[in-house]
Amino acid sequence: MITFTNPAPRSKRKHYVDIRYCDHCKTNLLTYKQVRFCSVECQRKGTAHKNLICKRCARVFYPKSGHLKAQFCSGDCWHKYKTINRIGLRTGIPHSEEDKLKMSQAQKKRYESSSVWNKGLKGYKSGEQHWTWGKKRPEISGNKNPRWKGGVAKDRRLNSEYTVWRTHVFSRDNYTCQICDAYGGCLQADHIKSYADYPELRYEVSNGRTLCMACHYYVTFKRKMPEGIVWGITNRRIGK
Repeated sequence: MITFTNPAPRSKRKHYVDIRYCDHCKTNLLTYKQVRFCSVECQRKGTAHKNLICKRCARVFYPKSGHLKAQFCSGDCWHKYKTINRIGLRTGIPHSEEDKLKMSQAQKKRYESSSVWNKGLKGYKSGEQHWTWGKKRPEISGNKNPRWKGGVAKDRRLNSEYTVWRTHVFSRDNYTCQICDAYGGCLQADHIKSYADYPELRYEVSNGRTLCMACHYYVTFKRKMPEGIVWGITNRRIGK
């Protein structure tokens, strides 16, 4: 019966050096690792099927694995060979009249054939504008629109007439708040009589007064305006 004993601890093992030789240059390899070559260059030379000759510099080189059909020893040789022999370059070489005619006919056939990507397409894909572009649609305009609110948009404050009335009120009051006497800043034109209840007095200069934002907020809501907010119609909202 054969019995096996446990090996000695790693710290007490003896590292035996196995004398091996490089498969290419036959140099002694003083190592215990299972290697075949002494260097990367020997590995390339030893694993290459055959020696190749560079097409430009005529130097013998050993191709890497996967490049056994290489024609150049390096990328530098390939670029120099391509530049000298003008491979892939058309700089300074004029086309003949026959070549120009062939290229012209090929381009014409390309656009006349079905290879054009938007040929036969309709709508926005063909590059044409929509049939409603720039046209008014009476079937969904005015009171026929589901969002119609009875023509409220005509009574908006931000119009030219309101802007003129607001400017006259500011000029009359010398751009000064009529409550706190603040000059300049973010001023607003307040209607003394309500804008909604007295439509006939909306653009009367005598029905307006200049107030700062804080005073206008206090007059409207009867409380102090919170800090950090912007309220009312200001110069920014009118666009001036």
